[in-house]
Amino acid sequence: MGIIETIKKIEREEVFEKGIEKGMEKGIEKGKREVIENLIIKLGLSDKQVADVAEMPVSFVKKIHAALKKEK
Repeated sequence: MGIIETIKKIEREEVFEKGIEKGMEKGIEKGKREVIENLIIKLGLSDKQVADVAEMPVSFVKKIHAALKKEK
């Protein structure tokens, strides 16, 4: 394998790894979103309480809460 092929292979591997990382982050965010929705809907916790339990920023919780209100 020549230098160019080796470089291309390394670049593909780096892109693949970044794609995996992004996918994992999205999956974690989706899971957190579901937990946040449940804490709001089922337990009726405040945005601050939900943020503390889910270990997410209050601003993120407020966006989800607003979206849930729009869905009603």
